[in-house]
Parts: sequence; C-alpha cells; structure tokens
Amino acid sequence: MITAAGLAVLAILVLATVILRGTAPDPNPPQPVAPTSSPIAFRKMEQAGGAGVKVPKSVDFTMSSVVGDRGFVAWRGPTGLLGIGALDVRTGDPLWPSLTLPGVFDDWNGMIALPNAVVSIGERNDGSALDQELFVVDPATGKLRWHRGMNINGFDMLAYPDVLVLADRDGKKTTAYDWLTGQPAWTFDGEIASTFSMRTASDLTGPAGRRSGPFAAEDHGDTLFQVDGAGTLTEYAVATGKPTGRSWPDAGSGDFLAYEGRVYQTTGTSLRALTLEPGRKWERLYEAQVPVESADNANRLQNLTPCGRLMCLVDGDLFQADVVALNWSKVVWRTRVKDTEDLLAVGDHLVVYGGGPDRPSNLLLDSQGKDVLTEAERAGYPMRVNASSMFLYHDGHLFGLDLGTLARTDLGAFEVTGLGPGIGAKALITQIGDHFVVYRFSD
Repeated sequence: MITAAGLAVLAILVLATVILRGTAPDPNPPQPVAPTSSPIAFRKMEQAGGAGVKVPKSVDFTMSSVVGDRGFVAWRGPTGLLGIGALDVRTGDPLWPSLTLPGVFDDWNGMIALPNAVVSIGERNDGSALDQELFVVDPATGKLRWHRGMNINGFDMLAYPDVLVLADRDGKKTTAYDWLTGQPAWTFDGEIASTFSMRTASDLTGPAGRRSGPFAAEDHGDTLFQVDGAGTLTEYAVATGKPTGRSWPDAGSGDFLAYEGRVYQTTGTSLRALTLEPGRKWERLYEAQVPVESADNANRLQNLTPCGRLMCLVDGDLFQADVVALNWSKVVWRTRVKDTEDLLAVGDHLVVYGGGPDRPSNLLLDSQGKDVLTEAERAGYPMRVNASSMFLYHDGHLFGLDLGTLARTDLGAFEVTGLGPGIGAKALITQIGDHFVVYRFSD
C-alpha cells in the first residue's frame, strides 16, 4: 500500500527528475560565438591624393587586397608576365616600385596578401608535375624572397603567421616553409586525404567577395588537422609538425571544415560533424532532401559555411536547391534558390551568389532566411566589409549597407573591375584606367 507520505516522496522525486532534465546542458548547442563587428559609418567616397600604382597596358586580369595600412595589387600581363605593386592606404602613394616576377605563365592563380608575405602563383600549363610556381614577396620592401614549384590542385596550402604549410597529396609529404627563407621548418610523410586549420568566428569579420572565400586568408591557432589515407583525423602542432596526441577514427573522405571546436564533413549527400572533445564520435546531422535534375548527381550538399551561430549549406543543384540553416541537426529555416554558386556569411546574414558574373541574381538572407535586397540590388555585386556592414554595387554606384538597420548610403559613382575592389576598414583600392588608386569611404 502506498501511503500519503510515500506519494509525497514520489512526487518530489518526479519533480526533481523533470527539473534535472530541463536544466541538463544541451550536448550540441549552437556555435558558442557569432561573427561581430562595429557598424561602419559610411560617407561619400573621396579619392586619396597619391600617385597610385600604374599597371601595364592590356593586362589580362587584376586583383587587389588591403592588409592594415598596406594595399597590394597584382596582375597578369598580355605576354604572361606577373606583376605585384603596393600602396600606402593612408596616402595613396606607392610603397615600393612594382615588381615583375621571373618567368612567363599561360595562366595565373591570383594573389594572397598577408601581414608577413604576399603570395602570387603562376601556372605554366606545360603538363609538368609541378605545373605552378609559387612566389613569396616581402610586403614591406617588394623584394622577392623565394619561389618554388607546386601543384595547386594536388596541394593543400595553409598560411600561418610564421610558416607556409604545403601538404603534397601525390608526394605524400607535408612540409612547413619559413616565410622569410623558404627553408623547411619541419616535414613528415604519410598519405593525405585532406589538411586544414581550425577556423573561428573572427575569421569571418573581414572583407570578402564572390571568389575570395568566406574566411580570412591567414590561418591562425597553434594546430593543424590532417585526414590520412585510412580515414583517421590527427591534430598536429604547427610549431613542430609533431602529433599532439589527439586523433579520431572514422573521418572517411569528403570535404572538411573545422570551425569553433568542431569538424564538419560533407560527402555529397550527407553532412556529419565531430565535436573535438573526449569521448565524442562523428554524428550525422543532415541528409540531402531536394530532388535533383539527374539521378546520377551525387554532389548535392555544397558550400557549407557558418551563418551567425548556425551552419548553412546548399541542398540541390543549379536547377533547384534550398539554402538550409542548421542548429546542429535541427533545420531552423530553408529557402528555395536557383542557379546558386557560392555562399558568403556576413554576421547573421548570408549572401547567396547566383546567376553567374554576366547575369547575377544574388540574395541576402537575414537570420530567418528572408531576402532583404531590392530587385536592382539582386542584379548587382554584394561584398562583405565586416560582420555588420556591406557594399552593394549596382547601377554604376557603390552603396554602404548597415545590416543592423538596413540603411543604405550612396557612396558615389563606381565601377567594379577584376575581382572587385580591395577593401580595408576605411578605404578601398580599385583600378581606374591604368592605375590602382585609393578611395576613402569612412573617417
């Protein structure tokens, strides 16, 4: 027989169980931090008074980038010569005479501008195993430090502050090169499926455009991660190239993204994740759901990128797709899109690039998956300035967009050339005729 006193004790136990369950920590909370930046106080653009950097006539392609108070520009000329120049972003004057790199190249894989080095990669297209040449230039003096052959399609490349890590998948060798001398700091052998660094929310707060990728060019942290041929994920110390003692089995193959203490893997139709904590295993988060045009199209999950405290990806193909926002395995929102090519996170907003460069049809989705652009803006060119502010280029003008208020500021007449302007905190670099010049858009 259950007495009144016994019922009271049972009620207390049930209540305690409910309370404990209700307050138990979520084993898979959303990302701990979201990219944040202070909004930029945009104003009408004003050209700096310096001489700028002159480029050769009829250059095939140009690009520019801003790193602190230095702006860097690069190009491939009509005869296959590669050039690099630099500007003082505060004055618009050249920092050093433009440099022509040795060799002639049929193609060019662009420039990577970093605080401690400027990298340019030329491509010969001669069928050799090391078809590209990687050049490292001193950003302060413009002097060529060193160069070496590589295969950009067969190498994973990580740019840390002190070393450049090249993981040669065909050669089964991972090597860190000193930025100053080009000499190996360390090397180790082994089969390589993928090599990557741990990214953080701060890597999503700087300027970015359609083809620059969502993350900062420089890798940070004191570790790197590599998946070997057996599918084991191992953590290595960047300073020594030695394993840290942490490894995880069952990584398999696919595309990997390490972000804020988790590693995500997409395999075309499936998304998994591993929290890098003791005892955790790979967990399946999402399976492709959108029907595609061809039954043979296995590459249905693409462009995984952080979006605020969520993770976003594209499910589908060019004809029909959804952008899906996930809180771990829970779908928070999904938005139907088409002709989607790339995603770019801007704070808790997400740029969806679509339609191609000749007929752009872009979206800017808010934290609920709703597009906030006008019809004219969708046909333009959106760029991230920081995690709270954007550029919108359309109808021959550049506009500043405050994501907190959605207020637009007309910055003035403008023309996007090459891969778009090099963007800094208060100024940008753009090509006008045969010169790269500096414009200030904020005080």
